[in-house]
Amino acid sequence: MLRSDQALALAEKPSFWNCLVAMRPKTMRKDLPTRHNIEIYIHNEFMDWLKTLKSEILVSSLFLQVICTHFYTQKAPSRILLAIDGWTADNMKASFLGMIVSWIEVKGGKWKLHSKVVGF
Repeated sequence: MLRSDQALALAEKPSFWNCLVAMRPKTMRKDLPTRHNIEIYIHNEFMDWLKTLKSEILVSSLFLQVICTHFYTQKAPSRILLAIDGWTADNMKASFLGMIVSWIEVKGGKWKLHSKVVGF
């Protein structure tokens, strides 16, 4: 649960309730928010988000296993390197994560570097 609920105190102020009733005149007392209801809502939304995040991480790790297996068994007779880099662009307020698989192919004593983007 939330530890510091000062911001949620607004939910129980009569002036805030008056604004809500002014926007929707048919509002009943039971329809008005309480600090407790908001805490429960935030907690439940966070738990749902956490479950989604865990499943996405699991899917991503399975995807990486499939990609690495594919490149290792199909196209890369040598070992592979999985490089991951994350960065942010402050001007766009965005974050990025890129993944690259690299390997060396040796044919006739000559080395050829291969790289493929597997995720962005």
